[in-house]
Amino acid sequence: MTGTDHTLQTMDWTGVRAMVFDMDGTLLNTEHAIVTAASQTLVQLGHAPLPAAYRMPNMFGTAADLMADVLKERQLPMPQAGKAQLGQWFEQHYAQQPPHGAPLYAGVRAWLQAARDQGLALAVCTNKQHALALKGLEAAGILDQFQVVTGRDSCGVAKPAPDPLLFTLGHLHVPPHEAVFFGDTHADAACAQAAGVRFAWFTAGFGTDLVRQYPRVLDFADYRRLPLPTAALA
Repeated sequence: MTGTDHTLQTMDWTGVRAMVFDMDGTLLNTEHAIVTAASQTLVQLGHAPLPAAYRMPNMFGTAADLMADVLKERQLPMPQAGKAQLGQWFEQHYAQQPPHGAPLYAGVRAWLQAARDQGLALAVCTNKQHALALKGLEAAGILDQFQVVTGRDSCGVAKPAPDPLLFTLGHLHVPPHEAVFFGDTHADAACAQAAGVRFAWFTAGFGTDLVRQYPRVLDFADYRRLPLPTAALA
């Protein structure tokens, strides 16, 4: 979806020491890779592939959640192996997608480098499996920008629980009130709220208007228009 950058000029970066980013729909546009992997999982189960231009009903949960909602939307039964195995099959297909099939959103690379140059700590907190997150960030050429990468299997629980974000900040040695979490969905917003972390909404990602139910310090649709937090270390 798209949105307006209505708070860009009023964001107060004072005291911000760390920025944590969701990955899918916030840094990388992984929609095509996710849909392709979901379609291949259906074929593995003996079902028809997804139609062209299919929109996933869930783009914010774990792999098992994503696939379970696809089955529900397609009115297909859960396999006897269960939901957890369903998620593993999806992740196996996702891991086989072309390494550069999930491009960065415009301006991401320059924004991250500029933030690093200012001394800000950067991290990723995603519901993707940790190994797949590392692979995706490396393929996009930005893995070296992050001090910490937290996956859904890093601390035993996924967003919207606050645990993954607090786990990430703990490894950065930064308290919640000195961080901003960048995400695109209501799961990210809920995670930030529960963790006591300010939330910046990337409106051009996979989220919906459900995000508007949560507090935000910033809405933006283009990293190229996002001003660098020059006051962050003041």
